[in-house]
Amino acid sequence: QPPHPYELAWPKLRLPSYMRKDPEYDLNLAPKDKKTCFVHVGKTAGSTIGCAIGFNLHCATKIKAPGLLPRYATNMFHAQMYDCHDDSAYFVFVVRNPLDRLVSAFNYDKPSDWDDFRKNFGEKHYNFRKRLYRDCPFESMEDVARLGLSNRGTASGECMRRAAASIEGTEHFGCHSYFNYQYHLEAVPANATLMTIRTEHLVEDYNSVEYHLGGEPQVLGPN
Repeated sequence: QPPHPYELAWPKLRLPSYMRKDPEYDLNLAPKDKKTCFVHVGKTAGSTIGCAIGFNLHCATKIKAPGLLPRYATNMFHAQMYDCHDDSAYFVFVVRNPLDRLVSAFNYDKPSDWDDFRKNFGEKHYNFRKRLYRDCPFESMEDVARLGLSNRGTASGECMRRAAASIEGTEHFGCHSYFNYQYHLEAVPANATLMTIRTEHLVEDYNSVEYHLGGEPQVLGPN
């Protein structure tokens, strides 16, 4: 397999296994004018789609999607892990209704067991989350909106500021909230050719991507 851009940029680091393609895919066979960077924004169903097109991620099943995208999506960009070639022919983003993504990100980033989280992830990430989830009265995204964002909110001024920053992704409280659409968009080359797969229109958009890659226009059926 060709060298990973991430490891070329950071020679002392190894790309995590979840960012790599299944060995069954020979990345050298993807035509240069079709090589695609898969952009996985957290809490958009990107893991499900990423697994289906051959990335290791944290796959619960081995179901593989049909068509050209699994062969042409050679590298992935997820959060702080940018392993794509800047001259990739396409950058395919998986997106979801922004409000639904925010709610999912808030719930996912909130530790269910604080002691266990602190032990496994350390003080740095414990303090990231503590500042929003424990130091402020936000048990749910509804609380963020009602207590922290509303002009009738009763949260402290500092917690109101944190509520807004968590929505905007301008301060790191949890990885999935911080590494948002804007973060990923600003990280790819300004002249990149973008395509999107909306989870709410998965079949339609996957087929559209396939067609642009030179594949069958109806490679996925309605089911």
